Order: sequence, then structure tokens, then C-alpha cells
Amino acid sequence: MPAISLGGVLRTNDPFVSQSIVHKNSINGDVYLAGSKLFVLRNKFAFPLNGGIRGTNAQKYGYGGNALNWQARAFGGIGFPIPIKTLVVIAPTFEIDQEPEKLKYVPTATLPTDLIYAVRISHASDSRWSFDIGTGHVGATLGPGINIKVNNAIAFAADFRF
Repeated sequence: MPAISLGGVLRTNDPFVSQSIVHKNSINGDVYLAGSKLFVLRNKFAFPLNGGIRGTNAQKYGYGGNALNWQARAFGGIGFPIPIKTLVVIAPTFEIDQEPEKLKYVPTATLPTDLIYAVRISHASDSRWSFDIGTGHVGATLGPGINIKVNNAIAFAADFRF
């Protein structure tokens, strides 16, 4: 059975892009409807697949500022878990996220779809902890002289479930 989730994010006092152009903070957010499913091939290989739709008025999850208006954008991802003996699982992953086409206050900017690459390392028999590292192509140049410098960024996360 696929899992279906509904959620959202509200960002207040967001200074990115709008602060440098109109000298005020903005409010933006996302509403998500997502589904995920674990596919198993021949009882030997499994991979998780997820996808959904995001209603948003934010660019680059708030880092790029606000979109011109609320839009529905698609997203999805896939992972390939590789067990290393009974110690750890290393899972290379790929994610694709559509972004709103236009940026508020910078109408000449056109933003591409984001492509994210990451690796998760977790314990093989107990998924209480995981480490993630990732990067991607996120269209950092929003217009002449406006670069949000995320195309060269590396993200790192450490999780522990109690």
C-alpha cells in the first residue's frame, strides 16, 4: 500500500531577494500532498519511490523569495538502498522539484526545475539513526547580478529517532 501524506510550511519574515529589492521581508509557504511506495523486485532488491504536488508561493523553498502567485508544482524522488553486510545501508537518491516560473520583484528571472542528489547512510538492522549529504542543480542565478549561491552548496543532516 502506498503511504499518503498532507503537510505544510509557513515561512515568516523571509528576507531573501525581496529584502534586497524592495527592502521588506515577505511571507510565503507550501502545502504538500505526497505519496510514497516501496517497490520490491524478486524479493532481493527494493527501492522507495515518492512523488506529489506542492501548492506554493515560494521560490526555492523560500531561499529565492516569493513567486508571483500561488501555483501547483510537481516533485518526486527515488532511492537505491545498498546494504553493506549487516552494518549499514548506503542509499544514493535523486529528487526532482518543479519551481514556480517567475520570481516576484524580479519578473525577468526564469527558474529551472531543481535536481537534487544525495546519499543517506543508516544502520542496517535498526533505522533509528541516519546521516544525509547532498547537493544539486537549483538554478542559483535568478537574474543579472542576483545569485542566491545555492548551486555550490552541500547540505548535511544527522537524524536520531528516540
